[in-house]
Amino acid sequence: NKVFASLPLRRWVGRSRMSVTPVPRLAEAPSPAEFDEKYLRAAQPVLMPAHACAARGWTLDSLRASIGSTVVHTRTNTACEDYKLGKAYNIAQMTVNEYLDNLENDTPKSHNCYLAVQNIKQAFPHLAPEMPVPPQVGKLHGGPFLWVAPRGHYEYCHMDADDNFLLVFQGRKTVRIFPAEHVAALYPNPLGSLGRTIQSQVDVDNPDLTKYPDFAAVPRWECTVLPGDMLFIPAFYWHQVTSPEITISVNIFFGPAGENRFIQNLLEGPQREAFLYWLINILEQNRSTARFARVLSDLHRTLASFMMKQWHEQPTQAQLDTIVSLLAERCKFSLTPPTTLPASHSDDEDKDEGEGAVAQTPARPRNPPKLPIRGLLWRSANE
Repeated sequence: NKVFASLPLRRWVGRSRMSVTPVPRLAEAPSPAEFDEKYLRAAQPVLMPAHACAARGWTLDSLRASIGSTVVHTRTNTACEDYKLGKAYNIAQMTVNEYLDNLENDTPKSHNCYLAVQNIKQAFPHLAPEMPVPPQVGKLHGGPFLWVAPRGHYEYCHMDADDNFLLVFQGRKTVRIFPAEHVAALYPNPLGSLGRTIQSQVDVDNPDLTKYPDFAAVPRWECTVLPGDMLFIPAFYWHQVTSPEITISVNIFFGPAGENRFIQNLLEGPQREAFLYWLINILEQNRSTARFARVLSDLHRTLASFMMKQWHEQPTQAQLDTIVSLLAERCKFSLTPPTTLPASHSDDEDKDEGEGAVAQTPARPRNPPKLPIRGLLWRSANE
């Protein structure tokens, strides 16, 4: 990804050794105001006790009793290298009981399958009251999502486009978090790769420092998330998660309250370069589509619509101007709009005004062209 190859890397330590810092652990959960000021706005990972809720008592047996007969989609081929690098996986249907049988009997299938990102409100609506949103969530972006991981599961190193709470109710997860600004040194998959997340090409367990030398200088946080814990992972911070044992967890995608504070945090905080890389990746996903020229010609309105759909945020004109200007500096394609836009290419074509109407220069379509995220199944915060 040459467009980001020149980003400066902060050399915290020698190339052969990473700087490792434990994630701070709080004895008590902060108030919403304190969390907003000290951790959310500062983009500081932190461990805290989860809020009181019935979900803290979830076990494999309780899930069997409440949702065992429910048919779910599970990820398969999760032990292959393509899954580790976030490039591909398949989907299979089975009941929750069938999935849990495989886990508890330690069958070969259990090591290559994952019950992941199940939207609790949609898949298990009767469980939703047991998993209320934590009070520290200012604006919900997506979830809560249920995950039941097999023993030894390795989830690829990636970054999500939302602030994130990870809660563990049974088992444990080890988590490594890398600063958002180290985009180039995490060697993301090529621009235009599918999906909503951005995946690193580095196997964090066994990094090939000959192939990925700059990864050696990236500092990181580490922690183990235990039952009753809630981990905050800031938006666009790289993270890799492993489940040493069968683990029940929930995650929630969110942002701060307000019309456009999430966007402002991204522009002012350490996530800015990762945020821009993510936007360019989505633009590249759409480069070969018929509407791409229209997207570029109406980029301000397209991005405004896109951010409303993704985060329920209404960006200001100044924020949009800044984002488009920053994209123009980094993109390999021109963001200069054409002088005219054929009416036949609009997403929202005008109705026929009837015979005898005076021909006019085509007006800008009423609705901006859509900018869809293309790619892998079940990777959207809005599932």
